[in-house]
Amino acid sequence: MYGVRIVISEAEWEKAVSDSAHLFRMVENLEKQKQPTLVGIYQSFIERVLHEHYGWLREGGVTTVVSPCESNERSFIFYFQNWRDAERFRNQFPGA
Repeated sequence: MYGVRIVISEAEWEKAVSDSAHLFRMVENLEKQKQPTLVGIYQSFIERVLHEHYGWLREGGVTTVVSPCESNERSFIFYFQNWRDAERFRNQFPGA
C-alpha cells in the first residue's frame, strides 16, 4: 500500500466551506444531530473539498482509500494499491 498526502490550500478550503454553507443551514441545531446526519454532512463537505481529486480518480478508474490527517484538518492521505497509481496521482496534484 502506498500513501500520498494532500494538503488543501487555505483558499480551496474556504471555497468549499462557502459552497457547503447551505448544508449547515439545512440542519437545525447541529449539536443535537445524530451521528448518521453529521457523517452525511461531513461526507458532502469532503466531496466538495476533494472534488478534483475524486474526479481524477474516477476518470482513471483508480481505486483508493482516503483518510483525513489528525494533525491538520486540511490534510488527507490517499492510499493506493500500487505505486504507479500513487506516482501518477502525485504528479497530477502539485504539492502532494
